[in-house]
Amino acid sequence: MQKKAIGSEAIIEGRPADLLDDEMKKLESEVGELASNEEAVLTYAMFPDLGREYLQQRQDGTLTPEPLLPKNSDISNEVVKQGTPTEFNVDVHGETYEIAVTGVGDAGDGKRKIYLSIDGMPEVALYEPLNEYQSDGGRLRKQASEPGHVTAAMPGNVVEVLVSEGQTVEAGQGVLVTEAMKMENEIQANITGVVKSVHVVKGDRVTPGEVLIEIVEAP
Repeated sequence: MQKKAIGSEAIIEGRPADLLDDEMKKLESEVGELASNEEAVLTYAMFPDLGREYLQQRQDGTLTPEPLLPKNSDISNEVVKQGTPTEFNVDVHGETYEIAVTGVGDAGDGKRKIYLSIDGMPEVALYEPLNEYQSDGGRLRKQASEPGHVTAAMPGNVVEVLVSEGQTVEAGQGVLVTEAMKMENEIQANITGVVKSVHVVKGDRVTPGEVLIEIVEAP
């Protein structure tokens, strides 16, 4: 490829990409002895943090496959049906951040790594689960879809259940008390009717959208 000057302007003859510096040598230098072949270098180029960890584990012989959910698992079916989001807009104290999850990895001792970017800047978050979420006998609660389905607006814990099955309630009446972010919140009935079923007890962990109490209009 050549450049041809016409007056004060430079005319490029050929592919503009040919003018870019070759970064392969730089990448090979960064990844060092892990660059066993060109494929390894490209893996590192596309996923710097996760790629380096993968290549290191492969070289050390410690690479193990991620555990998979059973094919007939309720959670597995739910994920396939609904899809799994990887990009988010997160609002914190009025500031909005664009967050993209780019990968996950095992950090050992039951801990996990999440590779993500925040407003385009790569970051690594390390987290360790402190409990296992169980609800409704270990099954996922169904999602709210009717006016009489009572649900929480925020993740939290049930502090008190204020109603029981068969009880008549008025719209606006408190039916549950939950705790979220160290604050107690009263959840109210959306409609007037009769409590058909209660799916939670004190101490249960709840998430937004789940049906916690079902209310039906009185006949």
